[in-house]
Amino acid sequence: MIQFVDPDDRDLLLVLEGDRYVSPAGRSYPIIDGIPRFVAGRDRAQAQTAASFGYKWTKQAHWGFKPGHDEVIWNFWREIFRWEGPQDLRELMEGKIVLDAGCGSGASLNQFVRWPAVVVGVDISSAIDTCRKNFEGQPNLALAQADVTRLPFPDESFDVVWSHGVLHHTPDTFESLKSVARHARVDGLVIFYVYVRKAPIREFADDHIRSIVSPLPPEEAWRRMEALTEFSRSLAGIKVELTVERDVPELGIKRGRYPLQRFLYYNFLKCYWNDDLSFDDNVHVNFDWYHPAYAHRHSAEEVREWLATLDLRQEHMHVSDSGIAVVARKRRPRTGRAGHIGVARPAGAD
Repeated sequence: MIQFVDPDDRDLLLVLEGDRYVSPAGRSYPIIDGIPRFVAGRDRAQAQTAASFGYKWTKQAHWGFKPGHDEVIWNFWREIFRWEGPQDLRELMEGKIVLDAGCGSGASLNQFVRWPAVVVGVDISSAIDTCRKNFEGQPNLALAQADVTRLPFPDESFDVVWSHGVLHHTPDTFESLKSVARHARVDGLVIFYVYVRKAPIREFADDHIRSIVSPLPPEEAWRRMEALTEFSRSLAGIKVELTVERDVPELGIKRGRYPLQRFLYYNFLKCYWNDDLSFDDNVHVNFDWYHPAYAHRHSAEEVREWLATLDLRQEHMHVSDSGIAVVARKRRPRTGRAGHIGVARPAGAD
């Protein structure tokens, strides 16, 4: 059972009245197609970002569910989280109460939904409806449409808070991490991944392309990304390697041997291509980078400051060329008492 609070006044419990949740303050939140809706007014860029993801996860509703996707996802997670395979993540989540903050259509959720006692998936966009369809009949899953900065749950409600590739798509990455972390219980885990700041020429080129693509309607932006993806495929087809003998710190270039496409990808612009994915799946990745108005990048130093500020003890941090992956454990607050629990633990779970 999930207990909701008023996201605008967290001391107020919501009461279910027919097809809506009602706050003692008079605010009401409708339940549509079985999903409580807590999305309120958003700034223009946040509304654009939500619309972008709603479009993407509707168009690519089965991303993360098709043959071969599991391998792509786990190859990435092995790199950034250093998990050998599903069993490592299963040990962190099995029997737990888990929040997936920014679940989209459920691509990540699909990898672990069977293990927790309860999973609550939240997304700001209409992708939450795609997620409902993808997990029809999943008994331990509940969904809500909500902003990660205005979550409708009591503090310290979850054993594990998961937010993969989401926080940087909000107005303020730190404030969003602060918002989701408050919902982790003391000694609970906060697992997240955010974009890392890239080489300076790539930062410039990516921002330039985003400034052109982001204002476009999603359909037109997708078409533009098809052209960029064809370019990326052509680059990947050039089977030559570049050797960089020495680091070039002024350009953020590291010594090593690179296939041409990967060298440009790491240092000059996001031009994603993976032979193991379909053409549309590759377009999806490039669209995901360039169309959302919010796509912040950060340094490892910033992330370490966030963890210290929020009393999160780092258990794992890996900085890759793409982003920063963190597994942190919530410390006992220095002052004050632990919050009340908002998700009932099933019998036998501990």
